[in-house]
Amino acid sequence: MTDQIEYEAGFFLAQCINFPLQRNITFKSKGNPVYQAIWYFIAWVVISLICNGCNNLWMPLFCSLSGPTKR
Repeated sequence: MTDQIEYEAGFFLAQCINFPLQRNITFKSKGNPVYQAIWYFIAWVVISLICNGCNNLWMPLFCSLSGPTKR
């Protein structure tokens, strides 16, 4: 559980850096930054849920086929 929280915190910080760079440099947007940041955050949450959901589908199958591993 702690690993997942650390991953999401790091990913969130990366998106905090990525959003202004994409908004200002890549797309040269002149819109309302608060409105765009809210939609960016919503999209990040939805995409993260979809990706994690897909991982939850194939990981148990893969783990059952690969056998136990040592940690």
